[in-house]
Amino acid sequence: MTKMEKESNLQVTFSKRRTGVFKKCSEPTTLCGVQMLTIIFSLGLKVFTFSHPSVDEILNRIMGINDASSSMGLSRETRQRLESQQLSNVQDLNNQIMHVQEQLEVAKQRGKVIAQALQAGREQRWWERSMENMTYPQLDSINIPQSTRGVMGGPSPSSMGPHQAMGGSNNFGGGY
Repeated sequence: MTKMEKESNLQVTFSKRRTGVFKKCSEPTTLCGVQMLTIIFSLGLKVFTFSHPSVDEILNRIMGINDASSSMGLSRETRQRLESQQLSNVQDLNNQIMHVQEQLEVAKQRGKVIAQALQAGREQRWWERSMENMTYPQLDSINIPQSTRGVMGGPSPSSMGPHQAMGGSNNFGGGY
């Protein structure tokens, strides 16, 4: 794997990959209830973060700082209930996001199947094509009944001369 040279490709790829990384980060927070902080610096030195529960709480935990202002004067039990409710809400939202993404993938797959079926249908309906583009086996399989051949625009075999019925013409130069 090598670094891309074209800057516009770099920006598009970074945006897509960043979204994918954050999606992957949200999975363990939802499934396992872990706390997570992911920091990404772009080439333009912009900072992008994903965190659960919050960047400040995780950084304070890493640095060993017990921030009294974050407790808002609530009892330990109330804080735990509040955190539990917030975690539950986040999990519900993450589950909804994953469900919608699954539905989107299913819809994309259905679209591909429909497009393939339409293309296959176009290829299989050879009888709707011009007769000039048909192969001999396709022409032979049409099998138009004798009684309707005159009705369908051409002469019936009974109105043709012997050479016309065999595929020839009545034009022999001097008459017959």
